[in-house]
Amino acid sequence: MANDYVTLFRHYISLTSKFTLKESLVNSTTQTVKVLDKITSDKADYSYEAGKWTIKQLISHVIDTERIMSYRALRYARKDKTMLHGFEEDDYAKNCGSQNRSLESLIQEFTTLRKSTTQLFESFTPEMLTYYGPEEQKGLTVEKIGRMIAGHSMHHCNVLVERYGI
Repeated sequence: MANDYVTLFRHYISLTSKFTLKESLVNSTTQTVKVLDKITSDKADYSYEAGKWTIKQLISHVIDTERIMSYRALRYARKDKTMLHGFEEDDYAKNCGSQNRSLESLIQEFTTLRKSTTQLFESFTPEMLTYYGPEEQKGLTVEKIGRMIAGHSMHHCNVLVERYGI
């Protein structure tokens, strides 16, 4: 059975539907930085429930996911049809080392990465934005990956506000 990535990422992609891809990346960057700037250092290691990620783990998750998905978009844009596997987000969060990092360093990393991600997507031609990976993963185009990246950070901003009280 083929992986239905469009269904998997539908929620994130839908958060960007009112905007162009570039506007989505810019707007989600602005929203994310506004929310992250409200977090105090004393709350950075807080999780709203036992077994849930800390705020710093959540930020690291957004960063890791953006890196992985940007790499996937680059591979698709270059017409690389090699099958790409998913990743286990909980393993990444457990092993991200966020407990040894400052909140400020994570915010700076996010903004630096997002600038790079935006430049990557701006480098793609309109045709490249329509490319997708191997047939088994058809449906997730380069453009949808960009929208997923933008929507993913927007989603987690909403989680920070609603569940973490930011």
